[in-house]
Amino acid sequence: MQHRWPSDCLICHEKLVHNKNSNLERHFTTKHTQFAGKYPTGDARKKAVEELQKKKTVNSMLSNWAQSSNNVNLASFAVTLEFAKRGKPFTDGEYVKDCFIRASEELFRDFKN
Repeated sequence: MQHRWPSDCLICHEKLVHNKNSNLERHFTTKHTQFAGKYPTGDARKKAVEELQKKKTVNSMLSNWAQSSNNVNLASFAVTLEFAKRGKPFTDGEYVKDCFIRASEELFRDFKN
């Protein structure tokens, strides 16, 4: 269970930097004593952990969707700014190219290349 990257607690969403079994166990026993009492080891605990994992997956998907939506808005604003700067119709080839470049900078800002 020792990894190089930090993990998140499924219950409190706290980042656990040192993934040693002793550190994870200490976090669980000190901060989540009710969870251990409510879900004793066995099928009930496994089901509760699966539900927490599903919830985390859904939350991360919603977060990614919200970020992509934000990038679309930023791209729209960047193209509108180009319209305002140039003050001419959308027919000039160089103008269209600049608009696409500005939009792509905003849409793909999270991609590494």
